[in-house]
Amino acid sequence: SGNPVTHIYNNAGDYTVWMTATNACGQAIYSDTLSVCEPVGNVAIQYAPPDPGVGQTINFTATATGSNPITYAWTADDGWTDTGATASHAFATLGNHTVWLTATNSCGQDYASTIILVRGYGVDLLPASATATGKPGGTITYTLTLSNTGNMSDTYTIAGSVSGKPWTTNWPPTVGPVAGGGIAQVDVTVQISSTASDGDQSYVVITAASQGDPTKSDTSVLTTTATTQPVQRDVTIAPHTDAQTGDVGTTVAYTLRVTNTGTITDYFNLSIGGPTWSTTLSVYGLNLKPGEGQPVTVYVQVPAGATNGAQDAATITARSAVVPTVADSATLTTTAYVPTYGVDMTPLVAQQTGHPGDVMTYTLTVRNTGERTDTYTLSKAGDVWTTTLSAPSVGPLAPNGTAQFDVMVQIPGGAISGTFDMVQVTAASQKDNSKSDTAVLTTTAIAASYPLTRGVRLAAAATAQEGDIGTWITYTLRITNTGNVADFFNLTWQGNIWPVDLSAYGLSLAAGQGTDVLAYVWVPLTVSGGDTDSVVVKATSSNDTTAADAVVLTTTARRRHIYLPLVLRNYTP
Repeated sequence: SGNPVTHIYNNAGDYTVWMTATNACGQAIYSDTLSVCEPVGNVAIQYAPPDPGVGQTINFTATATGSNPITYAWTADDGWTDTGATASHAFATLGNHTVWLTATNSCGQDYASTIILVRGYGVDLLPASATATGKPGGTITYTLTLSNTGNMSDTYTIAGSVSGKPWTTNWPPTVGPVAGGGIAQVDVTVQISSTASDGDQSYVVITAASQGDPTKSDTSVLTTTATTQPVQRDVTIAPHTDAQTGDVGTTVAYTLRVTNTGTITDYFNLSIGGPTWSTTLSVYGLNLKPGEGQPVTVYVQVPAGATNGAQDAATITARSAVVPTVADSATLTTTAYVPTYGVDMTPLVAQQTGHPGDVMTYTLTVRNTGERTDTYTLSKAGDVWTTTLSAPSVGPLAPNGTAQFDVMVQIPGGAISGTFDMVQVTAASQKDNSKSDTAVLTTTAIAASYPLTRGVRLAAAATAQEGDIGTWITYTLRITNTGNVADFFNLTWQGNIWPVDLSAYGLSLAAGQGTDVLAYVWVPLTVSGGDTDSVVVKATSSNDTTAADAVVLTTTARRRHIYLPLVLRNYTP
């Protein structure tokens, strides 16, 4: 009894409410029906098969709780979209693919995402062909580079076919397992017969076939020639020393050049010595003609747990497959760097007031305050009223880059005047989840009978300034809430050619409250003295786009003056 009264419904549905009003003259009974909606939640994605391959159809099923009807919208990182509680899609490329699901009902939205590993097998054997020349009775070792071009760990069957001179040739029966994207070495040795004549040749075709998918294979053709003529063998690798700094958890790439400085075509095996950090090569063998050089990429993985300034050195050696004493080396030193990550979200505190049933929109800005490109996961907590985020994440953002997203808060239709709800919205770095920032948004209900007035005034201390070329010019703007309730105002700009930025992109102001905002205009280095540019800065209520005001700022590039000394010759006063 009493007026007003409150009641909490624990289940969704249609309910009839009766009110009996009594005074000394009698009673009156009034009834009304209201619908209680359960916000959508517990959104989940199921899919089959669990380990799909490239081009294989994946069947998706959506589940969620909440009042019906619930609609579902699907998107994927390759541009695919679909709708419905079930959907199907096939990915054309192997690797990790992200699928997002948005579930919507009359109360709002909720999201889910999943990462699907699309498997695939493949192999690449390099070089595709190679030649080497040696003395009768000598042994030549070819080191081939086998790359797992799939994303599944695989073992490879190695087979060989010898033609020409039947010289003794050996190779391993299998290689692996090799991780997806990984590489391995395949050593093939050819023993030139001691009775070989000048110009005799032996050919071997080496085939590497995937055991995961035998249809995936590659070959290398090796040609070995006997010579009784004197030859000169030599090799250089450049640069002999190099150093780089890399972020922890990333891969640093060096480029070396191996050159055959001898007088005969030779095969050079490449090896790695000394490092404790994971180090690999793009190839482990090169077939080079006299004077020919080819690049080799060296990949050094900086450990995720390395301390700032930690170092590791690797020695890369190129060695003749025929005469192992013919070799040259390069030393590569890698230094670890621990970058800083950060995030700043504005405004940190915001308030709005609205009628029961209204949806209040807050526009928040996320700025990357770290040293590296980052993506930020968005989340909410503490809300009782239906609250929806416009996106599950923002980014990737370059250092000092910004992005905006909206937070929509639905004031319940039965909310009593003066009641409020608070929601904490957090943006957390995906590179370092200890770095986050949180905004607190407070939404207050006011009686439906209370007339809302929304308005804003935007004024500039100065609407025109002159500035030096290559500098930022600062304008001070004053934004005032001329409405009768707390409101949120979005700040935008348009019409400019020169770069412009603002100190804030959104502000929450109480009724009658005002605050300063700074506008920055860059005078480009490419303009001339006297050139001008104008920008329109606008403030708009997030709840009523007709409640807006704007100012025009005009900036002029200052003319440059050159003062020359006056020199008088043979002057007699």
